[in-house]
Order: sequence, then C-alpha cells, then structure tokens
Amino acid sequence: MVVGAGGGAELLYFSQIYPSWFLTGVDPSDQMMKIASHKIRQAGTENRVKLHQGFVHELPTDSKFDMATCILVLQFLPDDNAKLNLLKSVAERLEHGAPFILVSIFGDKESAEFHKNFAAWKERFRSNGVDPEKSEDVQRILKMPLITEDKILELLDEAGFQNIVKFYSAYQVGGWAAELK
Repeated sequence: MVVGAGGGAELLYFSQIYPSWFLTGVDPSDQMMKIASHKIRQAGTENRVKLHQGFVHELPTDSKFDMATCILVLQFLPDDNAKLNLLKSVAERLEHGAPFILVSIFGDKESAEFHKNFAAWKERFRSNGVDPEKSEDVQRILKMPLITEDKILELLDEAGFQNIVKFYSAYQVGGWAAELK
C-alpha cells in the first residue's frame, strides 16, 4: 500500500522493479490519481496496481497488506490526532510484522537546530538559482504543522509499530523504517 500515492512515482517504481507485486495506491486528490492512472497505464502495469481515490481509513480491513509506504504525507496533517489516526489506519491494514516506511518533514520550528537546517536548505535553493524567499515550497514548509522526531517516534509506537530505525536524514526530512507489532 502506497499512502499518498500522488502522481504515482512510487507505484510506477515498485511495479517495474517488483513484477510479482500487487499494489494499492491511496490518495485523496482526484487530479493526482488521474496522473497516477495515466502513468500506470503507460507502463502496462494496471493489472497489478489498484488506485483508491480517498483515504486509508476507507479501505477494508479484512484484506491485509504486506507492506506500506507513507512518503511526504504526514507533515501536511494537523497535529490534532490526524497524524496518529493516519498511522493507526495504516497499521490496521497491515499483516503482523509487515514493514512500514515513513518519510516526513519534521522539526520544532522554534529550535536553533531547525533554523540552522532551514537556512542550509534555503542556501541549497539559492545554489540552484531559486530565490527561497519567493519559493512556494519554502513558504509552504513554514506553514506546515510539523512535529518533532520524538513525537514521530511516539506516534509510530502508539499506532502499533516497533523496531523503528531512522534510515534517512537531510535538512528537516527524515525517513524511518518500522514493522507492525
């Protein structure tokens, strides 16, 4: 299951690299699902990829997934239990012991560490010829309801995940691998 399937990049990658896999992509955006559908049809993998326009909690729980990814989705959800509810919804649809990959922008926007990392990130934009003060991406990040890494780990544990390992970190983006308890 690919949570936040967006334009289908992960689905396309997995369907081509793992030809025996059957995949389900979930995304609330009709526009993004149309893009994903087009890419999947072009790749000829539509017989192994199912798209669900909507939310994870709408999927049935009687058929479990062998793995799930949630890449660059969590940071968009408000910190009013929506993040925890998403993680619990994913957990409810996974096989016992199934791997889960979470990648999210995170951090305490008031911390010195965040400001240092964000300044470096903005420099990266400048080095690529983009004025970070005019970049919609930079402005969007500043408005996101981010949470700290400790809070992400707490939510993963509370949702039912274990053996959580951070496998990626760049600026304020982190990646964690876990498995369902």
